[in-house]
Amino acid sequence: MCLLKKIVRFSLLTIILLSFNKVYGQQEFRLALEYYNNREFDKAESVLETLLEKNTNSTYLRYYLNSLVEQKKFDETEKAIKYYSRKVGNNPSIKVDIGQIYKLMGKAKESEKYYREAISSSLNNRNSVVSVASSFINNREFEWAERTYFEASKKLKNETFEQELAMLYYYMRRYGEMVDIYLELLARSDGFLQMVQNRLNSAIYTDTDKSLTDIVEQKLLLKIQQYPNHDVFNEMLIWIYIQQNNYSGAYIQARALDLRNRENGSRLITLAKQATEAKDYETAVKAYNDVLAYGEFSPFYEDAYREKLYVLYARIKTGLDTDIETINNTIELYRNAIAKFGYQRDFLPTILNFIELSSLYSDTYTEALQTIEKAENIRGLTNIDIANIEILKADIMLYQNKIWDATLIYAKIERDNKDNPIGYEAKFRKVKMAFYLHDFEWAKSQIDVIKASTTKLTSNDAIEMSIVLYEGWSETDSTQQPLKLFATALLKHAQHDVQNALILVDSVVATGHSFLSVEALNLKGKILQENARYAEAAEAYERAVTFYSYETNSDFSLFQLGKLYSEHLNDSNKAIELFTRLLHDYKSSIFCIEARHLIHNIRHNPVQ
Repeated sequence: MCLLKKIVRFSLLTIILLSFNKVYGQQEFRLALEYYNNREFDKAESVLETLLEKNTNSTYLRYYLNSLVEQKKFDETEKAIKYYSRKVGNNPSIKVDIGQIYKLMGKAKESEKYYREAISSSLNNRNSVVSVASSFINNREFEWAERTYFEASKKLKNETFEQELAMLYYYMRRYGEMVDIYLELLARSDGFLQMVQNRLNSAIYTDTDKSLTDIVEQKLLLKIQQYPNHDVFNEMLIWIYIQQNNYSGAYIQARALDLRNRENGSRLITLAKQATEAKDYETAVKAYNDVLAYGEFSPFYEDAYREKLYVLYARIKTGLDTDIETINNTIELYRNAIAKFGYQRDFLPTILNFIELSSLYSDTYTEALQTIEKAENIRGLTNIDIANIEILKADIMLYQNKIWDATLIYAKIERDNKDNPIGYEAKFRKVKMAFYLHDFEWAKSQIDVIKASTTKLTSNDAIEMSIVLYEGWSETDSTQQPLKLFATALLKHAQHDVQNALILVDSVVATGHSFLSVEALNLKGKILQENARYAEAAEAYERAVTFYSYETNSDFSLFQLGKLYSEHLNDSNKAIELFTRLLHDYKSSIFCIEARHLIHNIRHNPVQ
């Protein structure tokens, strides 16, 4: 027992000492790095020399030799190289580091000697090869890393280094050769697809000149000709088109695969949803129509039916479809869908969209209110479902100018849904009612609570209203006439009273309140856009930018003006000019990130 106790004590002591040495070594190395990064190379040398006496670590040695070279102690460096070369023996990776030191000293012949020795001594096994190549890469000796893999491929007959070479070509920005390797792997096996997409996704993200996706596309088109029956290349082409936001190109490939493999629309419906999210509604509708063409017995029929209706709704909501005939046709399609599928919970989002459209664009609210009544009786509704229905009912009250009735409904929804997104949304809408009624003091007292909500959308809307309340408030004008005019303009816009809303925004500008003038002109631009009056909308935004560029909210005017020229006025060069101006004049604007993204998209997909 005594012997056993002694063994246990000795083992514990050994573990403690080893742990202490490890921690001590880490602390000392951090100190050495600090000295090195501060260019105090003499101090770094001293600490690293002490560390090397305890542990001939390759990292310690590399920094130690570099410290000597930085001090131009070339004789000492050579002595250290010879000493540690004997001590570490045949370590290929350290030979790379020594070769790099000789290169820094200007001794090219000695450098190449060690590089060649590193390669030749690594050719015994795969791990050693990869380690040496990694050392070359770390020292930015990419050609030597390439040579390592080439020689290893000849010597180690059963080993391949394609993936490693592909990564090396990525570092070297030799994208064509990188892509060739990945596509050859796919020709060999579909099992490489996820790996290839992951690697290319990372490469695309860091591709500064944005040339990589075009290279991949061109090489894939050649591969499809070479291997017409290899679906994996069509899959890859769909994927790369999506990276380029080219959903129409992706649709052509997806449709071909869908027909070839008799997929009954499963691939098309996935692509259609992606296109919808990217706001390529035209491609989405094409894909959904293809799925619907399979007939009602298709397992994707109902999903495609619903989603296509949503796309038509989104086109109206985003101002792409503004003529009344198109809107009425969409409402009729919704009406037919409800008659076809009935009032069921799975169909509720479609029913809610119909209620919204019919309440906004019908002469009366009778049909919308009748639909709400039927929707409220659907079996299995959740509290959130009921709240969403009630919000639409309150909206109709607002359209009818029954603001107090709308406020009561919003208040009930808020009470029934505390601390969840729909509750915060109802609370925010209740505050908007107070704003419309010019109860600014109460609105200000409530808005800070909503800004702290966890719902990003509601929080952002609340922040915007908070800014309007505080910036629009006048300490000298007790009547708050400019703010009242703007609040009423927003109310008329919410009620879709276009004529009176436009009269009121002009009245706001006439007051001379600069901040609210920008807000009013932005609202005017929005209203005109919603009614497809794009040239007039551009004039409103241009006026805000020209006369009120010093106001913090004029960045939005400039951003919207750029989008107008890009999306509706078909002038790519003007759009790029405006977005570039935003980046220059409003460097801290929240719209800068999206402006950069839009500049890139326009340059790669210019308006014809």
